[in-house]
Order: sequence, then C-alpha cells, then structure tokens
Amino acid sequence: MWTRSQTVFAFVALIGITACDVPDNPTRQQGGEIQVQLTKGLNCYSDECFRYDPAGSIDVAGRLPARAAPNLSYVSAAQFRTMYQTALRRPSVSRSLGDG
Repeated sequence: MWTRSQTVFAFVALIGITACDVPDNPTRQQGGEIQVQLTKGLNCYSDECFRYDPAGSIDVAGRLPARAAPNLSYVSAAQFRTMYQTALRRPSVSRSLGDG
C-alpha cells in the first residue's frame, strides 16, 4: 500500500508527463526568423496551443473562436504567440451563455 506522500508524488509525476505529450508544429528558418507551420486542427509551439481552422478562425479550449487570416501555411513565432494570446483573451464559452 502506498503512503499518501507517495500517491501525491505519483499523481504529480503523471501530470508532468502528460502535460508534455503534445509536440511542437514543424518549423522552418525564413528571412532570419523562425516560422511555424499551421495545420487545420491543433497547433502547438513553445507550450502554447490553439486550434486553427483555415476558413479563418482560431480558438483555445473553453473560449469563443477568434478571427484569423484564412489559409495560412506558416507564421512567424511572434505571430503564433500573438494568435495564441488573441484566442486566450476571448470570452469563455460559459460566460457567453450567461453563466458568469
């Protein structure tokens, strides 16, 4: 039987392992800067993830979608971060439904 501290340690270790299982999107060097490839669906770079729809939207889980330029294939690392922050600042889904 595990002690409480062993159980807590195992739980924290498991969370740490599962938190890092999403790989970064492919990148390329262009014009002296890193560019991140965007694909339809989940996109991650430097521990920041959002979903991209080439029809022109991005969203972070639990937030309303934000507009994005359609049909992007690559963006700079700085643009990726800006897109992530924009999506993160959108109202939460529950707030839009009048729950808070």
